[in-house]
Amino acid sequence: MEPRKAVIYARVSTREQADSGYSIESQTKLLKDYARTHDLEIIREFTDVESAKGTGRPQFAEMRKYLAINRSVKTILCEKTDRLYRNFSDYVDLDVDQGDLTVVLVKENTILNKESRSHEKLVHGFKVLLAKNYIDNLREETAKGMLEKAEQGEFPDRAPLGYKNNKETHRIDVVPEQAPLVRRMFELYAAGQLSITNLWEKMTEEGLRTRSGRKVARSQIAFMMNNPIYHGEFRFRGKLYKGVHTPIISKGLFETVQKVMKRWDKPRKTGREFAFRGFLTCGICGCSFTAEGKKERRYVYYHCTFARGKCPNKYVREDRLDAKIGEILKAFQLSPEDFEVAKTGLLQSHAGEKEYHDQAVTTLHQEYRKLQAKLDQAYCDKLEGKITAEFWERQTATWRKEQEENRAAVARHENANQSYFELGVAILELATNAYENYRVRSLSEKRRLASAILSNLTVTGENVVPIYKEPFGLLAEGLSRQTWLRD
Repeated sequence: MEPRKAVIYARVSTREQADSGYSIESQTKLLKDYARTHDLEIIREFTDVESAKGTGRPQFAEMRKYLAINRSVKTILCEKTDRLYRNFSDYVDLDVDQGDLTVVLVKENTILNKESRSHEKLVHGFKVLLAKNYIDNLREETAKGMLEKAEQGEFPDRAPLGYKNNKETHRIDVVPEQAPLVRRMFELYAAGQLSITNLWEKMTEEGLRTRSGRKVARSQIAFMMNNPIYHGEFRFRGKLYKGVHTPIISKGLFETVQKVMKRWDKPRKTGREFAFRGFLTCGICGCSFTAEGKKERRYVYYHCTFARGKCPNKYVREDRLDAKIGEILKAFQLSPEDFEVAKTGLLQSHAGEKEYHDQAVTTLHQEYRKLQAKLDQAYCDKLEGKITAEFWERQTATWRKEQEENRAAVARHENANQSYFELGVAILELATNAYENYRVRSLSEKRRLASAILSNLTVTGENVVPIYKEPFGLLAEGLSRQTWLRD
């Protein structure tokens, strides 16, 4: 009997290689050893090394093409879930549920194909949804890089209206055509005669447009009025930074605008609470929904604000919206048995995460000790006159900085050791219990609970489409694929 044909897929990030010596070679050796003991013939090897800049996975795409052409090769060997998948799209692309493909995750002792038991699919599905790349890499790579950029005074996000991102300098530049309109907008509002709506109408007439040439949304005008980036500062992660970009307005003008906004934003007395106002978007024209209803009337109604003109969308009653949101949250419910299965799967996955982070910490400790040995030796050399005091001060300053960076890296890895599992379980608990908690809460509490999972709801008539916060969007998509839960 001829051995079954298989391909190998291995993936590693440049940071993993730097921090822990984690390598493509160690993965491929493990996979080849498995193939030799399980009567598998390795036909091709596919390997990706990803940088922090997110250059993609060309070899993963190449593997998919190869398997589509070479139908006799039906097995993929990979170390573990987060090596093969970065997100749910990767899972769907391979189509293990329906096709003839078999995926072997060697370190997890898992074999997956369309014949796999529901128990195995469920565990695997949650591992995909809560993959290390989403929780760990996004936090550690992207967030760290953005924070460093902010501390240098460089705006770390997409440039707001009036500015553009400069790919060469990695800073933001003033857009000459937009800046005068932005400045006039602040000046008009500072006079205190126009509401945000009036200002939006006025600036639309004067030609203020988005980068794509569309009319600027009313909500964007309010955001711009409160954005310190226009006078030379910017907010990032709750902290204010001094920017290196060119201001469009003065700080004095910005402060005047803030005072005017406070006058306009004084709370108004209302007869009743509108729980979902500001949480709904019109499914026809894209405007916000507002609410109306008097205390003596039984029902509260929500409808389009008509900010962009007439809209055929219909009113929807609050109690029906309430029921629709409940139905959306109910879809997240897992049985106690399925919840424990998923939790066990995350714990097993955490073991692999812990191994990686422990290895990284060991490597970092070794590097720290080497640096300390250099510092000790340099001190002795200085005392013995082998090196000058100036050289000693300059070199030791470099080594001590490297030690500080080393300690910070150790802290990141030690904190990450448990956060993957804890966050994964917390997400599952919130999603699973969302409906039962929602059902017994007051309207204001329902809004807060729904906001933890949903960022917005699009309403067309009485049809309500949720826009999820991540990773709940992935979780909802995954749970809709019933093959995870049933044979």
